Amino acid sequence: MQRDARTAFYIDPQDIDKIGKYMDKGYEVGTIYHSHTETTAHFSASDKSAALENGKPSYPEAFYAVLSVVKYQAVDFKAYASDQSRRDFDQVWPKES
Repeated sequence: MQRDARTAFYIDPQDIDKIGKYMDKGYEVGTIYHSHTETTAHFSASDKSAALENGKPSYPEAFYAVLSVVKYQAVDFKAYASDQSRRDFDQVWPKES
């Protein structure tokens, strides 16, 4: 299946370079966000894969925000954070009960 804006997110390599330059100056990445279309605001296997570099979070302090968009309407929003000890990501907002 060909990946496009409806099936995957993409960050321009030039933007990645800009982020790296800011990080070299002491800035940190606070939030990374994207949307899932026609599905839930879950942290998918693809999201996890994109968030890891050599098995570790690329931006360990960042929150990962996922917006669910169904039929062109925002219907849900969730935030995730890395649990470095488990090398996984947990939903941090809203808190699961």
